[in-house]
Amino acid sequence: MPHFHASTVSESIRFRRVSLTDNHRTMRPHFLPYVRGNPYQPMLLNALKQEGVEVQTEGSLKALVRQLRRNGQRPELVHLHWLPNAGHSPGRIARWLMFERRVSFLHRRGVPLVWTAHNLVPHESRTPSLDLWLTRRVVKLAGGIICHSAAARDEILERLRPDDVSRLKVIRH
Repeated sequence: MPHFHASTVSESIRFRRVSLTDNHRTMRPHFLPYVRGNPYQPMLLNALKQEGVEVQTEGSLKALVRQLRRNGQRPELVHLHWLPNAGHSPGRIARWLMFERRVSFLHRRGVPLVWTAHNLVPHESRTPSLDLWLTRRVVKLAGGIICHSAAARDEILERLRPDDVSRLKVIRH
């Protein structure tokens, strides 16, 4: 099974003004969503833990936004994994729109965002054009984008054309 080398993770994941490892404090990023049983996330969690990073896996984007609005408690960093798909039902589209609004709200409030580009469009997407729009939006807002391979990075560069390619980091696994 592939693994993450801790120094690769800590050196590769640098974001606008924020580093996951800091000599003065411990960063506590939120992984959203955290999917139990997925092999990628525990490997990354273990590598980050070796670097002294305390990853938060409980909670939701909705809860983080509510917390920020109610008491000003700002998350240090939000690490997005799988993006929702729009689908055809009104409820699914509403959840998809709320996801975009919440991510935009956190960005406007200065919360650093990171996205691991597992897929440019969810596998189960029935509305790939809409879902690609959301992916473009997240790419625009994220201070860091983690790609699984150079080929995935190249696909993002070709299809999404991010304005700052230095935000893309390849972490092989």
